[in-house]
Amino acid sequence: MRAEASVLQAQVALKMLVEQPDLRKAIFGKALKLCQDMDDQPLTEALHACQKMAEEQYAGRKSPPL
Repeated sequence: MRAEASVLQAQVALKMLVEQPDLRKAIFGKALKLCQDMDDQPLTEALHACQKMAEEQYAGRKSPPL
Protein backbone atom coordinates (compact mmCIF):
# COMPACT_ATOMS: atom_id res chain seq x y z
CA MET A 1 0.00 0.00 0.00
CA ARG A 2 2.92 2.36 0.67
CA ALA A 3 4.18 1.90 -2.88
CA GLU A 4 0.78 2.82 -4.29
CA ALA A 5 0.68 5.96 -2.12
CA SER A 6 4.17 6.84 -3.35
CA VAL A 7 3.05 6.57 -6.96
CA LEU A 8 0.02 8.75 -6.26
CA GLN A 9 2.30 11.35 -4.67
CA ALA A 10 4.55 11.14 -7.73
CA GLN A 11 1.54 11.90 -9.94
CA VAL A 12 0.87 15.05 -7.91
CA ALA A 13 4.54 16.02 -8.19
CA LEU A 14 4.51 15.56 -11.97
CA LYS A 15 1.57 17.95 -12.22
CA MET A 16 3.31 20.50 -10.01
CA LEU A 17 6.68 20.29 -11.79
CA VAL A 18 5.60 21.12 -15.34
CA GLU A 19 8.52 23.55 -15.71
CA GLN A 20 11.09 21.02 -14.42
CA PRO A 21 11.39 18.30 -17.10
CA ASP A 22 14.58 16.76 -15.68
CA LEU A 23 13.07 16.45 -12.23
CA ARG A 24 9.85 15.04 -13.68
CA LYS A 25 11.85 12.45 -15.60
CA ALA A 26 13.56 11.22 -12.43
CA ILE A 27 10.31 11.08 -10.46
CA PHE A 28 8.51 9.35 -13.32
CA GLY A 29 11.23 6.72 -13.61
CA LYS A 30 11.11 5.83 -9.93
CA ALA A 31 7.31 5.76 -9.86
CA LEU A 32 7.18 3.64 -13.01
CA LYS A 33 9.51 1.10 -11.41
CA LEU A 34 7.15 0.89 -8.41
CA CYS A 35 4.18 0.35 -10.74
CA GLN A 36 6.02 -2.41 -12.57
CA ASP A 37 7.05 -4.06 -9.31
CA MET A 38 3.39 -4.04 -8.19
CA ASP A 39 2.21 -5.14 -11.66
CA ASP A 40 -0.53 -2.49 -11.41
CA GLN A 41 -1.62 -1.64 -14.95
CA PRO A 42 -4.27 1.00 -14.08
CA LEU A 43 -1.81 2.85 -11.83
CA THR A 44 0.84 2.64 -14.57
CA GLU A 45 -1.59 4.10 -17.11
CA ALA A 46 -2.52 6.92 -14.74
CA LEU A 47 1.16 7.69 -14.19
CA HIS A 48 1.80 7.81 -17.94
CA ALA A 49 -1.21 10.12 -18.36
CA CYS A 50 0.14 12.54 -15.75
CA GLN A 51 3.56 12.59 -17.39
CA LYS A 52 2.05 13.11 -20.84
CA MET A 53 -0.11 15.97 -19.58
CA ALA A 54 2.89 17.65 -17.96
CA GLU A 55 4.95 17.24 -21.14
CA GLU A 56 2.17 18.75 -23.25
CA GLN A 57 1.77 21.69 -20.87
CA TYR A 58 5.53 22.27 -20.87
CA ALA A 59 5.67 22.14 -24.67
CA GLY A 60 2.75 24.57 -24.88
CA ARG A 61 4.48 27.06 -22.60
CA LYS A 62 7.70 26.83 -24.62
CA SER A 63 5.90 27.56 -27.91
CA PRO A 64 5.79 31.16 -29.09
CA PRO A 65 2.32 32.75 -29.04
CA LEU A 66 0.48 32.83 -32.35
